Amino acid sequence: MVKRLTILIFFTLIITLINKSQAQVDDSQLKSVLIERFSRFMEWPENMIDSVFVIEVLDNKEMYEIIKKTYANRKINNLPVQVTLLSSQKEYDHPMCHVLYVGNCYRENSTSIIEIYQQSGALVLGHEDRCLENGVTLAFISDGKKVVFGYDELALKRNKVSISYKLLQLAKNQ
Repeated sequence: MVKRLTILIFFTLIITLINKSQAQVDDSQLKSVLIERFSRFMEWPENMIDSVFVIEVLDNKEMYEIIKKTYANRKINNLPVQVTLLSSQKEYDHPMCHVLYVGNCYRENSTSIIEIYQQSGALVLGHEDRCLENGVTLAFISDGKKVVFGYDELALKRNKVSISYKLLQLAKNQ
C-alpha cells in the first residue's frame, strides 16, 4: 500500500511539473499567435511596407524564435512575415516594421526606442504588463492561467497605428 501511494505521489508530481512547463510555453505561443489576431484590428499608416509584414523583436531571443517559428509558413494580412531580432542602436534608428515586440521594457533606452517606433507607425507590443509603465501601446498580462492584454491611453495617442475600438473594448485599460 505504501509503495503504491509513493508511486502515485511521484507520478502526480511529474504530471504537475509537465503541466507547468507546458503552460509557460503555451503562454509564449499564445502571445505569438495574438500578434496576427491583433493585426486584424489595426490600420497602419500608408507609408508602411506593403509587400511583407515585418515584426521586430527587442531583447527577447526566446520570443523571437517562437514568433519566427509561428510565422514561418503563415501570413499576416495576406503578407509573408519577416521576423528580426534587434540588438543594436543602429538597427532601430530607422524603423520600418508593423510590430515591435518589446521583450525587456527595462533596458536603458527602452522608452526612447518605444517612442521612435510609435512615431514611425509600428504597433508597440509589450511582453508583460510592466511594459505599460514604459509606454508600450499594448501589453500582455498573464496570471499563469490565462493571457489577456492591456493598453496605455497616452501611448494610444502617441502611436500612429489606428487601433479599432472593438479590440480596445476587450483590453484591461491601464
